[in-house]
Amino acid sequence: MFETGATHSYTEKEQLRRYLIMMSVGATSFVLFGFGFARHSEGGIIGIRHFMAHALEPDDIVLLIFFNTAGLWVPILSTSSFADRISIDTHIFYVFLASTLIFPLVVAWTLEEGWLQ
Repeated sequence: MFETGATHSYTEKEQLRRYLIMMSVGATSFVLFGFGFARHSEGGIIGIRHFMAHALEPDDIVLLIFFNTAGLWVPILSTSSFADRISIDTHIFYVFLASTLIFPLVVAWTLEEGWLQ
C-alpha cells in the first residue's frame, strides 16, 4: 500500500490496522450522515434528504457507493505521511469530520447544484 510506504517500516502492521479502522469509521459516518449532506442541496449549503440512507432510489445507491469510495481517500491520503505520529483517537476524529462534513459539503456545493454552480 502507498500509505505504508510513507511511514516507518516497523509500524506497517499498525498502519494497516489503523487504515482498516479508518475506512470502517469513514464509510459508516458517510452513509449515516455525509450522504445526507451531499445530496439534493438544490442551491443551498447542505442537503436535507437521505440521512441514514433513508429513501434511497437506485440512482442514489450508485452515487452513494461512488462518493463513499472517493470520500474515503480524502482523509487517508491527507494524513498518510504523518499517520504514525498522531494518536488513533485524533485520526478517528479527523476521519469522522472529513467523511461527515468536509467531503460532503464540497460535493454538495460543486456537484449537486449547490451554491457554487
